[in-house]
Amino acid sequence: TPVACDGGSFTPAAPLADGSHTFHVSQIDLAGNAGPEATGQVTIDLIAPAPPQITAGPSGATAQPAPRFEFEGEAGAGFRCAIDGDAAVACDGGSFTPSGLLADGSHSFRVSQIDVAGNAGAAASREFAVDTTPPTAPRVTAGPVGPTREARPSFGFEGEPGASFRCAIDGSPLVACD
Repeated sequence: TPVACDGGSFTPAAPLADGSHTFHVSQIDLAGNAGPEATGQVTIDLIAPAPPQITAGPSGATAQPAPRFEFEGEAGAGFRCAIDGDAAVACDGGSFTPSGLLADGSHSFRVSQIDVAGNAGAAASREFAVDTTPPTAPRVTAGPVGPTREARPSFGFEGEPGASFRCAIDGSPLVACD
């Protein structure tokens, strides 16, 4: 049913549902002649995007004080990234690297998206820790002292919890020896 909309503007009486809608407008001149119809398209999007997916970047300890994170989300969306409690900044392009070096310790990366309609979504986050301090030399805790008759002597050692070890004899290349 046609609705009178004199004055050059029209607003629907009830809110439109999410989805695509077509606006139609025609005019009737003072003599009563009806002209052709014109249309316009609008897509209503009231739904916030889901949190982006963080696809790369540290999720535990890293020696990188400026780690790179990668993420993906809704097509056409803009992204906002932040480290710890810093203000979020635009980070479009699917990746983010902090502009400065992070101090050793625990940190949090968060990324959110704003869809093309302007709906802001919840953030995805990832906890990580920066550790740029190399471990101290391990301690040899067992093994022969002085001459031995064993052609294949065993050595015991310990170091930083969670660290991996590399061993060698007489300057040969270091190999994993956990």
